Amino acid sequence: SSDVCSSDLRPMRIKVLYHESVEELDASRRRIVKEKVVPDAVNHWQNVFKVVNGGKRIRLNRKCENNQYFLSSDDPTQYCRNRCVTTKCGEWDVPEEHLEACSTCDKDGRNCKTDKNRGKGLSDVDFVLYVSAQAADQCTENVAGQAETVAYAAHCQQEDELDRPVAGHTNICPNSIKKPARDILSLTSTLKHELLHALGFSSSLFAFYRDKSGRP
Repeated sequence: SSDVCSSDLRPMRIKVLYHESVEELDASRRRIVKEKVVPDAVNHWQNVFKVVNGGKRIRLNRKCENNQYFLSSDDPTQYCRNRCVTTKCGEWDVPEEHLEACSTCDKDGRNCKTDKNRGKGLSDVDFVLYVSAQAADQCTENVAGQAETVAYAAHCQQEDELDRPVAGHTNICPNSIKKPARDILSLTSTLKHELLHALGFSSSLFAFYRDKSGRP
């Protein structure tokens, strides 16, 4: 079989979108996130990684009620059982324009249909990163010997052909956003590490890795 890695490789292009929780930070912390920490972490990996089959339009699959859906061997469409519900990527409610159409079947897998509500998606990008800054449950402070969580990240969507993650999220815990230079450097280093999880370096994705010929 052909070597997929022999095809043209180009630097990964990451599209960053900021949640309203980032915009609601005070001016100093908002600048740290949007002008320093996130750009530095994202630019680092854009300069490191190159992608195969990049640049395809990215649309996220809709979430199904109770995470129940139907698949068939000859149709890649994911049909939700009964109905589609709000699609989340981390702390984000994914915008409608970023989503695939809502495809549903009844509870028995019959009467399947696809609504005409497919979003335009995101083009000319290899990965979309949804960034938030909420005091979520995962945000823990360094108390009673418990390690502090300053940020976390994960993937939300893979592309069909080679299973590469194409969308993910990161949440930066607001209490970790501090002005001293050493704290900014530490947060940037942590975010670089966390973004690796969203970009594919995660145990939940190891089974999707492929060899240089594109074989699982």
